[in-house]
Amino acid sequence: KNYQKPEGPLHPGQWATAACTCPSRKQAKEWLSACLGIIENSRLLASEVTSATDDTIEFKHCSRLTVLSSNFRTLRSYTLCSLVIDEAAFLMDDASANPDVEIYRTGRAGLATLKGPLIVTSSHHRKTGLMYDKYTQYYGKVA
Repeated sequence: KNYQKPEGPLHPGQWATAACTCPSRKQAKEWLSACLGIIENSRLLASEVTSATDDTIEFKHCSRLTVLSSNFRTLRSYTLCSLVIDEAAFLMDDASANPDVEIYRTGRAGLATLKGPLIVTSSHHRKTGLMYDKYTQYYGKVA
């Protein structure tokens, strides 16, 4: 592997991880496949890839793109440069063992070092949970 000394807030051996959490393994594979297609069609990005597996694409300069199951425990210990929580309206609510709000909180903590974006996406499903709470909090409001 190409472990170059990173510049900035990363320590030697630490990776900047762009992650997407998906409700299922099938959705995660589709998401990563779409990303790999974009990367392979870019000469600049394709030349930076050092390895690709079923769930991770690693790049030179200690950065990687990975997909994870939508479980707040799987987000722990990553230094995130960005996070996408995909299909948030379909995740479990506060009453479950893996609540959607915990995925959000854990993701925010992982983003603290590199201060990257947290993007929550979904199609419409229910009027409860993280996605609906953020919709009612921000939709139609001036920033």
